[in-house]
Amino acid sequence: MVKLKYWKESFSNTWRIIWMSWAGKIGIIMLIIFLVLAGYVVAAYYPTVTTEYTQGISSIWPFNYPFNAPPCWSVSNKFKGMDIKYNDLNTTGIQKGIITMQGLFGPIKVAGYKLDYYYSFDYHSKGFPSDVLVVTGVYVGQNVTFVKVKYTLTRPDGSQIVFYDSTVEHGKETVIYGALERTEKGTIELPLGLRKVSESDLIYDYFLNSLEKIYNNTGVVIGPKYAQELIFGKVVNTNGKPTLVPLNGRYTINISITFIPAKGVSPNSPNGRVNLTSFEWKLMPNCYGFFGTDNEARPVGLGLLLGIPYAFLIGFTVTFVSTFIGAIYGTLAGYWKDIKGEALMRIADITNSLPFLPILIVLSYVFRQSITLMVLAGLMILLFWASPVIIVRSAALQISEQLYVEAARASGAGTSRIIFRHIFPQILPYTVAIAVLSIPGIIVTEAGLSLLGFGDPTAPTWGKMLQNAYDSQAVINGWWWTYLFPGLALVVFSATFLLIGRAIEPIVAPKLQK
Repeated sequence: MVKLKYWKESFSNTWRIIWMSWAGKIGIIMLIIFLVLAGYVVAAYYPTVTTEYTQGISSIWPFNYPFNAPPCWSVSNKFKGMDIKYNDLNTTGIQKGIITMQGLFGPIKVAGYKLDYYYSFDYHSKGFPSDVLVVTGVYVGQNVTFVKVKYTLTRPDGSQIVFYDSTVEHGKETVIYGALERTEKGTIELPLGLRKVSESDLIYDYFLNSLEKIYNNTGVVIGPKYAQELIFGKVVNTNGKPTLVPLNGRYTINISITFIPAKGVSPNSPNGRVNLTSFEWKLMPNCYGFFGTDNEARPVGLGLLLGIPYAFLIGFTVTFVSTFIGAIYGTLAGYWKDIKGEALMRIADITNSLPFLPILIVLSYVFRQSITLMVLAGLMILLFWASPVIIVRSAALQISEQLYVEAARASGAGTSRIIFRHIFPQILPYTVAIAVLSIPGIIVTEAGLSLLGFGDPTAPTWGKMLQNAYDSQAVINGWWWTYLFPGLALVVFSATFLLIGRAIEPIVAPKLQK
């Protein structure tokens, strides 16, 4: 109980000095905010969302968030987005009609059936969608001899964009899907992923031909423009140059299916029917929230939140373990004034002289197959434990010369009793100050390793976010929000402990209290 009293008094004095400083008050408040956010993130998002976030593009991300969308506060011409689903479609139902087919000697007309799905929507915006995501499933019965699908979008000016106009296989479901998103600034692939599942080749000839007809002789070059701007745009001349602006008005999606069942098979029977099995059009917003999204359609704000617990984990684990080890080591080195103390100091000096970052990079590369945040923390502890030894040893040398220590030694007290009852409680404030001031360096070191590709690939740390921004060439492409906000998170988190460390400085330098 007596030993615990000394430790409590030491902590109490440290806390009093911190709270007396304005820097300490601000730092403590910021620390509490981060702790509350970390607790909320762990309770609300771990582990499912963390796993999905680190996996990058999956079956859910592209259909929930836009790619590379800037923060909404930075966009003047906003487009809020639109989601059209299967239940929104209208249909004419199955109708008899005459189908034109290509025969051996030219077109021939035969009796068949026609099925139309359509949906009209109003587009009124000063901005363009960031992405156009399309999924359409068509089922064809086994006893259907011929089926053709024509997939079009009619614009307010009457022009049509054809997404698909070809036959599909019978006896299976064919999915036509596409993602007409910008891949990097100034370029586009037209249209990304638009294909039939039963084939491997991209199907975009219809799409390109439609755009070439619409923008023929307008001066607009199809290649370097964004697909979504070409779909929902019109040309105006600005200072003699053709410029794309939104074409507002009513658009109509139409999926026309013509088919011929086998002789004697009803178009309403399971083997003779043709129908849509799925449908979704998503016009993605051109901005997202306060922090935007990255190149894999992940909310940057969510990444900032997910990184808080990892910042505490790596910062506190490495700092307090290494500082505690260094403090005990330095206390022993200061208490023993013989060859044992000198030997301990030479070992600490050699460790301190090592180039930490290059060694960490090499070790991280060696253990890259099994690298985790805890493995990385262990490697950092092996290298950083010696940092506080010199300061702690200097304090231990002075304290060990005090009369009460000499009295304890003369009364026959053992080494452990003298150290942990009389010396270490006096050194504890120094240890806390060193630990608090060391946390920013640990966080930045982890971020640097992650930026270089040597971090934990499964942990959504702020350093990992910076690595993703670097890999996607965010600076060149103008996606400033993908690296600015993680960088600011590192700065603010580090500043929290620097402010607290500033408040603890009077403990290390008592003259500052005057």
